[in-house]
Amino acid sequence: ADVLIIATDADGVFLDYGTPGQRLIAEAHPDALAPLPFPEGDGPKVESAIEFARSGAGRVAVIGSLADLPALLEGRAGTRVGLAYGDLVLR
Repeated sequence: ADVLIIATDADGVFLDYGTPGQRLIAEAHPDALAPLPFPEGDGPKVESAIEFARSGAGRVAVIGSLADLPALLEGRAGTRVGLAYGDLVLR
């Protein structure tokens, strides 16, 4: 498989989650995402996404809301993790 969907109840993975300054991570290279701190509930999802993305060129992991599944598949929602992405792209 070239795409791993991790469907959850959140819109994606956030920097500074739970604060007024929280921002959605729209895209990230695994190396940019790996050193960041995440809440306990997000850690395993992020680790799985990083591992999948690193497992082969062209592989992308997407973390986002089950309610947004069509948009996740089209790349319009959630957090996308892949080797083709640069640093962090925030929304």
